[in-house]
Amino acid sequence: MISTKRFFTILLLFISSIAVAQELEDKTLLTIDGNSYDAGTFMRVYLKNLDIVQDDSQKDIDNYLDLYIDYRLKLMQAYEMGLHNNESYKKELNNYRQSLAQAYLTDTEVTESLVREAYDRKKREVNASHILVKVGPGDTPEDTLKAWNKINSIKNELDQGADFSQLARSKSEGPSAGNEGKLGWFSVFRMVYPFENAAFNTAVGKHSEIFRTDFGYHIVKVFEDRPARGEVTVSHIMTFDARDADEKTAEKRINEVYKQLQETGKFEELAREFSDDMNSASRGGKLDRFGTGGLNATAFEDIAFGLKEKGEYSAPFKSKFGWHIVKLIENHPVGSYEELAPSLKEKIRKSPRARKITDSFNKGLREKYKVQRSDQVLVTLNEVITDSILNNSWQYDPTLKTAGLKMFSINDKDFTYDDFFKDVMSRQKKDFANYASKEEKVKKVLPSIY
Repeated sequence: MISTKRFFTILLLFISSIAVAQELEDKTLLTIDGNSYDAGTFMRVYLKNLDIVQDDSQKDIDNYLDLYIDYRLKLMQAYEMGLHNNESYKKELNNYRQSLAQAYLTDTEVTESLVREAYDRKKREVNASHILVKVGPGDTPEDTLKAWNKINSIKNELDQGADFSQLARSKSEGPSAGNEGKLGWFSVFRMVYPFENAAFNTAVGKHSEIFRTDFGYHIVKVFEDRPARGEVTVSHIMTFDARDADEKTAEKRINEVYKQLQETGKFEELAREFSDDMNSASRGGKLDRFGTGGLNATAFEDIAFGLKEKGEYSAPFKSKFGWHIVKLIENHPVGSYEELAPSLKEKIRKSPRARKITDSFNKGLREKYKVQRSDQVLVTLNEVITDSILNNSWQYDPTLKTAGLKMFSINDKDFTYDDFFKDVMSRQKKDFANYASKEEKVKKVLPSIY
């Protein structure tokens, strides 16, 4: 049975803000089968939807009440049917919760700054080389100091005018050392974020300060800087000689194909019949859209980006993969900020640079909720947590004196080591990353807000 108290019709005349709806929180609006529903919730829903409702009849308070009652009845029926226990429903609800929460778990200002930075860099390409001295996150202090001394010595030589390419060849520990440290042209998202920052913030002809990534210590030198070429879609016909082939015929075959192409103009047909690239031959030679560095074949990319008119094709040329004829399908210049911002934001969210957003957000939380911390915490954790955490089997003894001690406080509410240790025991089972040391993993499991 439904009983309705329509007192809110009069109250509506005095409503000027959501605050009034909050005052109605303890006022019963209606009851359904003994379940009471307050007027405050109804008013918040009504006021929230008032401006977006297109049907004027639904703006009428009485009509809206009827819709609200229907909603409550349907909700009760859904619970009676057990729909709330359905796994697909739970999964969908969890997705909604995460989606709604995301807007509150980020620093909008920092996110916008990173998106703008990524877009500005997407419009540029740099040609750079680097020198690397390897050191890992889990290396000992002694090894780290040794690596630092070596890279610092190299930096001093560069500052005094030594040739970068020669030092890269003789002293760099990276895989590009044999090629004088050359990395070729690249744009945003092609390198790890600290490396990208150094490359894009170093003037042409200059070398950077020393910086560190997960690979070790680096110095980068920028040789050229140019506007980005965007992306391109092309088709190609390719011939190559197998390594153990007795007779090298690839060049001869590509020239024969080129002659037929000039006579017939049937690029796709010739690609299907004669191209040695089985992945693209069935598609008439069409390749997936790519940008600078996308194919790891500078000669091929330069020819492809050099074509200007749709349908234009190149003369035969050689790359490290074989011989090619390339036909332009479409050029894709860098789009506007408005066009690219959503995809850039998604890339940032999935990349390590998102840590910058998280750190800024956590800093704000620490300030807002007055988190009180102690440097002693990390020392205590390393004393209690053993190496068994590296294989996700660590157990702690709740009778230890440490367990009951305060670890940190938020808004004057204390959190003990016992609270944290229970969380670590649970989370370690889901962490399959490799850590070089117990200390490295302990830092990882510390609460992000700490």
